[in-house]
Amino acid sequence: MTYRIERSSSSGAQPPDLRIVHALFQQQGFAQTSDPSSWHCLWLAPSVRLRLKQYRQLVPGQRVNRFPGGHLLASRWQWVPTSTRLAQVHGDKYALLPAMFRHPEQADAIHLYRQQHLDQYMTVELVDDNGDVVEGTASTIVQPGQPLPRLKRTQRAVITRYIDKHKLVLGRRMVEIVAMASVTSFDPLRVWLYNEAVVYLRAPVHIPASGVDYGFASADQKPRVWGLDDDTDVDPVPDASGRVHRSWTWLQGVLREAGHDHGAVWRRIRESVLQAVTGIQPDVKRLMRLCVHDRQTCYEMFQFNFVLDDRARPWLVRVSAPDLRCISPIQLAVYSGAVADSLNMIRMRPGQPVVPRTKWVTPPSRPKRISAALRRRRRSPSPIKRHANMATPSDMFDAQVETLSPEERDPMLQEMRDAILKEIDEENDRRGRFERLFPCTDASKYADMLSDLDGTLQQVVLTQLGSSNLYDSSVDSQDSDTETGRKTEGQGAAQNEDAGRNRVRGG
Repeated sequence: MTYRIERSSSSGAQPPDLRIVHALFQQQGFAQTSDPSSWHCLWLAPSVRLRLKQYRQLVPGQRVNRFPGGHLLASRWQWVPTSTRLAQVHGDKYALLPAMFRHPEQADAIHLYRQQHLDQYMTVELVDDNGDVVEGTASTIVQPGQPLPRLKRTQRAVITRYIDKHKLVLGRRMVEIVAMASVTSFDPLRVWLYNEAVVYLRAPVHIPASGVDYGFASADQKPRVWGLDDDTDVDPVPDASGRVHRSWTWLQGVLREAGHDHGAVWRRIRESVLQAVTGIQPDVKRLMRLCVHDRQTCYEMFQFNFVLDDRARPWLVRVSAPDLRCISPIQLAVYSGAVADSLNMIRMRPGQPVVPRTKWVTPPSRPKRISAALRRRRRSPSPIKRHANMATPSDMFDAQVETLSPEERDPMLQEMRDAILKEIDEENDRRGRFERLFPCTDASKYADMLSDLDGTLQQVVLTQLGSSNLYDSSVDSQDSDTETGRKTEGQGAAQNEDAGRNRVRGG
């Protein structure tokens, strides 16, 4: 079994954010290959995407860590319109920033919007073509009553409106939570959330309810984190960006001490992740059916960045492909654990068959002049046949179901239901520290959100949730303060550090 890592850089040096992936694949018994035409598992770096014609050349048994269209979720300005629509449906139930613009494409709309909301805070962040914040630049906070700064037409920027709060501790992102989610299927939808996260702290972090500063003392020569004993400080020194790294397990104790419900914080994070993923589900599903022949070929991990406001409510500020660069033991433990459990959950094990195929090539251009006879011969007899030639198993299954009688359709649906539930059951047994967000037992509370999740495969699953014993131990039972499998607060950081190092070193 072989794996290949595709990256945008042509240099021979191995990027630091891919060392975890190399170690985990080799630990599973995979051998690295440099042949672009022969591999079983392909891992794409965050800045790399496949073309649709390359997805069409994938064969059953090959796995790639990217969905066609998945970049729509990883682009900061792409998921905002969907989020705004969902916010109008659900009100304040889901925690997404309600307005975000891209400059200079929306320059006129930006300045008009600012004139209508002069009483609110906004921020301006310079970004590159991929939507990532330009290194060496800081976000500009625009106070109420002030106009937005003038930008050059060549500069790209993201302008964000901060709710109607004038005290967003997050005005400067003093508390930022980085959660990892894994999507193993879009048709039917299966979403998982890793139940540990990296927490970034900027000094001084202030939790209003308790009046205690949980930051580091900038006056000290060697800054240290307040709020824990010195012997439990895993990473007391800030990084180059002035951030101290902590874990979600540690933040739970801080929130509890300040009188906040950390269980409610995690529930809002889960619901925000789910609604962001469902926002792009129709587009990804359409592209999957157009160019991917096996619905189990693709999987993807996403990184969700949340910030806490003055009432300890999480707000989603960014979705991106996971940046696996590790400069602290906490990052190493969380990122390596999430990647390892995700690969295990999708059965990324040696022994999967693969059909030999040719190298990726660009199809030859069509001749400029084609005879009328040849044109008629190449033309499909009907749109239906043309669609069938491009159809994937999901498309053909839906088409067959529509033409069958109820007596013939019911056994087919029953067989498909059993197969899908078996897949979810097997993933659930291998999930590690992942929590299943969807499917869940109480899918009715996501009725508005799931209005776009049509299709026979999805309906087969949704209609069986209430009657299947498979979901008796669903993630809904993990809303309590102490989830099964979660490490205790006092031992969480040290155990995570050891586990991360063991995974990368091969145990």
